[in-house]
Amino acid sequence: MDNNFLSAYKDTVADEGVTLKVDPNDRGKRTWKGISQVMHPEWSGWAILDFHIKAGHSLAIIKQNETLEAMVQAFYYTEFWVKLRINEVKTQAIQLKWFNTAINVGLVPATKFQQASVNLPQTGKVDNQLINSLNSLV
Repeated sequence: MDNNFLSAYKDTVADEGVTLKVDPNDRGKRTWKGISQVMHPEWSGWAILDFHIKAGHSLAIIKQNETLEAMVQAFYYTEFWVKLRINEVKTQAIQLKWFNTAINVGLVPATKFQQASVNLPQTGKVDNQLINSLNSLV
């Protein structure tokens, strides 16, 4: 993971909350640092959270789990940063905006926003033309 990712991660995930109790009225159900159990039930961090909850650990104790934190970072790196090829974008401000937007609205809509910003067809697919166009904004 590069420093630009870590910077974007700290900036974005700082705004993401945690919900250890499942709220039947919340579409995301249980979340941890923005990772929704509904959207990402396969994420292996749920097992660690379940362990902590069953053990009666406080939120403060759970937040100190370095393994869980590393899993969150790895999730965001692979599922967002790498999939969107954000590391190929030269401008850190564009990286941060795209990453943050993708976490909040999804990969395809965030990519369409980036395509619109450089007057490309809004396909929602990341390609060399998009990356090159974003890099020409430097």
